[in-house]
Amino acid sequence: MFRSLHDLCGFAVQAVDGDIGRADDFIFDDEKWVVCYLVVRLGAWIFRHNVLLSITSVSPPGATFIPANLTKKQIEQSPDINSENTVSRRDEIDLHDYYGLPYYWNYPPFSTPSIPPSDVFSESQRFTEPGYSDDDEDEEELDDLNAHLRSCKDVRGYRVQAINGQIGHVSDFIVDDQDWTIRYLVIDTSNWVHGKEVLIAPSWISDISWGESKVFVGVTVEKVRKSPPFDPSAPVNRDYENRIYDYYGRPKYWDKKE
Repeated sequence: MFRSLHDLCGFAVQAVDGDIGRADDFIFDDEKWVVCYLVVRLGAWIFRHNVLLSITSVSPPGATFIPANLTKKQIEQSPDINSENTVSRRDEIDLHDYYGLPYYWNYPPFSTPSIPPSDVFSESQRFTEPGYSDDDEDEEELDDLNAHLRSCKDVRGYRVQAINGQIGHVSDFIVDDQDWTIRYLVIDTSNWVHGKEVLIAPSWISDISWGESKVFVGVTVEKVRKSPPFDPSAPVNRDYENRIYDYYGRPKYWDKKE
């Protein structure tokens, strides 16, 4: 099922023994375009602001909540993250060690964090083939390794540049809640192209300037102007996907799976 990440922010996060807080942000990999982590703002009764959960620890969202396959105590005692929107490799290592998760980045064939670790690794493989130790890399080198982790909150608002002009800004992300792949960026063109929202697939992005907060797409302003509009109140289904992929003349990702 396709879901809006903006809508999921604010959902209750339910541990196996009760509510623990609210979804505050999602951290994604900007190369694979998959959500890696959920940032949870804990309840006011806990003297902490937020914690990080691996996306492997949560199940597909319900109508108003996101189930976590963890206890409240496990989540409450999980490692702190350095800030609300930046996740370093050190943060990842601390989190994965705490929950007994494999270092997914060590295994290129299984580098998508959405693969359940129990389905891929035996207990003996999880930390030793290969692994990082504090002796191998200093903190600066560890931080450099996380260059592709981005906050959805931060990227919302990025300007979007077509081949021949600006077309709008990123307002949301549409994700498949079964594997947490980001399928589309929602582009708000209200100040540029007659006030409609449109969808752009990550594979259609030609470049991103993180320093300038700008996304570049290889289409013209006129192409976007005439593209099928996106209605946030209507579900994104295969019929709609066929329309936009056919309109832009792009290969369909689902054909590769069939």
